[in-house]
Amino acid sequence: MEKFIQNHHIYSYECDKEGKLRLLTLFNLLQHMADSHADLLNLGYKNFSTRNITWVGSHYALHINKRPKWNENVIIETWPSGLGPVSAIRDFRVLSPKNEPLFTASSQWVIIDLSSGRPQPTKKYVNNLESLEERALDTKFPTIPTVQRQDFQKDFYVRYDDIDINQHVNNAIYPVWASESVPNDFRESNEIEDLEISFKKPAFYGQKIKVSTQIDENTSLHQIFSDDKSIEFARIRIKWRKKS
Repeated sequence: MEKFIQNHHIYSYECDKEGKLRLLTLFNLLQHMADSHADLLNLGYKNFSTRNITWVGSHYALHINKRPKWNENVIIETWPSGLGPVSAIRDFRVLSPKNEPLFTASSQWVIIDLSSGRPQPTKKYVNNLESLEERALDTKFPTIPTVQRQDFQKDFYVRYDDIDINQHVNNAIYPVWASESVPNDFRESNEIEDLEISFKKPAFYGQKIKVSTQIDENTSLHQIFSDDKSIEFARIRIKWRKKS
């Protein structure tokens, strides 16, 4: 197994008001790399959709050293790094042209039957997939604790544009909801260093979303719920650092 590698140029519309790569774009780039490599391995959407199954992300872990800026070029690498009975692990690394590490990520995926919504045994559909022992992040995707003290709450509505090809909210939207739920003055003076996501249930168009947030020093915990909190969609933990 060789790593799948692509170059990417950072465009203005991919950047925030500071001219740095948006969190949303970062996750979309990881998704693009995962999709592209899976297609090359004949394990992507084109192949799976004919079998009424799809990959769904269950966990992400991300470490950001430095976000690239508008007009910079980056090198993105991805590779399968583990295959278990009901899940697969895919890692990512993003480098500058000078080989400077910008951010690293690890993700866990399950195969879902589109009719039942139930996870499927990976080996039923994935045979002889080679994995590299190398990990971009040495994580076992630990349990993210619940919010014990709601310091802040913010509401969102699922927009039409938030829905992806699987007919539910795209994975990249959840970390945006979490990062938008902290106070503006906190966000202005801090940036994300580490981010973990545990996906619980899919959200759909038109649903009202509540984000409960707890902040302790440089760490924020987030639980993303339905309006009446009967459904938990995701848990997110973010470690922040002061902007330089």
